[in-house]
This record gives sequence, structure tokens and C-alpha cells, in this order.
Amino acid sequence: MKVASFTIAGTASYGVVTDKGVIDAGKRLKAYPTLKALLAKGSLDELKKLAGEKPDYALQDVACCRQYPIPTRSSASASTTPRIWLRAAIRRRRIR
Repeated sequence: MKVASFTIAGTASYGVVTDKGVIDAGKRLKAYPTLKALLAKGSLDELKKLAGEKPDYALQDVACCRQYPIPTRSSASASTTPRIWLRAAIRRRRIR
């Protein structure tokens, strides 16, 4: 099962991607307005139930987005994290 965040006609949503198109889970699962909300609740079974239904949109009609349209970190911590990883990688190379 493939899951994607997407926009269509300026509206953001998420859904199940099939060979025939995209099933709009954001429209069908009112309890989970975003993919992030669905994943936070651990409700992937809800998406699996939709997998066999008729697609709402053709693949060429939607524009895929990044996985989480809402950032989860502040910009300050996000900019320092790669530096921390780089330092750790350099240390590992020195030890070996």
C-alpha cells in the first residue's frame, strides 16, 4: 500500500495511491484530517480498508507533497541537526 500527501485544486489532502489513481482518505476519514493525525493515532487499518475502493482522482490530476506538510521541528533545531550528525560521523572515522 502506498500513501501520499497531495494537493488538488489548491486543497491539501492525503490518500492511498493505486495503479488506477488516488483514493482521497482525507475526504473520507473525517476523524483524521491530515496524514500526520492518522499516523499519530496509529490508524493505518483505516487506510487499508480504503485500498480496494474506487479512486477519486487520476494520478496526473494531483500534485504530490512532502510527507508531512506541517513542520515538526523549529527552524533553529533543524539547522543544527545536520552539523551534529556530521560531527558524529567524523568522530566515528577517527576511532576506526
